[in-house]
Amino acid sequence: MPTVITLVAPAQRLSRASNHVGQNSMKTTPSGGSILRGHQHPSGMLFIRNENGSHNPHEAMAIDDFMLGVRVLADTISHL
Repeated sequence: MPTVITLVAPAQRLSRASNHVGQNSMKTTPSGGSILRGHQHPSGMLFIRNENGSHNPHEAMAIDDFMLGVRVLADTISHL
């Protein structure tokens, strides 16, 4: 029997993994200087809650939030 490969966009995979670990996900569109804008390759981004925002010298991320992001990423990878 031949192997059937189903292509699923990375953003959909991340969304499914988020739901699998009990978290909601939301779809956003690239903005301003986003690294995803204009690329021709399927891509997705995983954002982790950060108390003071990204690119801030006083970034502060709770380890629980970080580990939740790790779980989502691990779940995504395990289903590739």
